Amino acid sequence: MSARRYRPAVAIRLTLFRRRAFARGNEIGLILLGIAAGGLSGLVVAAVGSLAALLHRLLYGVGFAQGLSGAGLERGWPLLAIPAAGGLLSALLVRLRRRRGPIVDPIEANALYGGRMSLTDSIWVTLQNLASNGFGLSAGLEAAYTQLSSGIASKL
Repeated sequence: MSARRYRPAVAIRLTLFRRRAFARGNEIGLILLGIAAGGLSGLVVAAVGSLAALLHRLLYGVGFAQGLSGAGLERGWPLLAIPAAGGLLSALLVRLRRRRGPIVDPIEANALYGGRMSLTDSIWVTLQNLASNGFGLSAGLEAAYTQLSSGIASKL
């Protein structure tokens, strides 16, 4: 009975092993893997940038093409309260993270860990970056782009 139960898992592992062997041992496989990683990275950049622009639109009423830094916003309490709420959300995201070890950045992962990264940690970094940028704090989105794209490519 137990051998039957493990057959699907063994078949899946064998399939994954064959795919990895194809990608690592064959130039065509490596090129296809690079194309997939690049395409997914482009989608990540578009999605993260659109989410940040959507947050700017919802919270500040800024147009998608205008950008927050060039907007002529009226002075008032929202200019203090919205970034403060973003800071609190960022702090909450840091506290909600279950693993307490350091998050590996893409350069460190490539140099020390053979390119292996945690996709979960990459998602957390992206969420923190979106909370900061989307609420008007001056963090750029490059860290989110790089971290999430690298995490996805690491899983490929």
